[in-house]
Amino acid sequence: MKRDLKINFGILEQIRDELYQFMRALENMKSSVNNIDNLLANASGKSIEAISQDKKGVITAIDTYKE
Repeated sequence: MKRDLKINFGILEQIRDELYQFMRALENMKSSVNNIDNLLANASGKSIEAISQDKKGVITAIDTYKE
């Protein structure tokens, strides 16, 4: 039984590490989306409006995944 607990703790540590990596990736994605938005702040047009709408959806999805 003691050996089973060691294996389970090892698996839990691996899951924890992967979750931290996932959280960092989400933060990087959010930062990238905001950087793109800043670069396009002075532009206008239908494409820019579409990208802006997509940004809102992406940010919402990132925040949902973080929860």
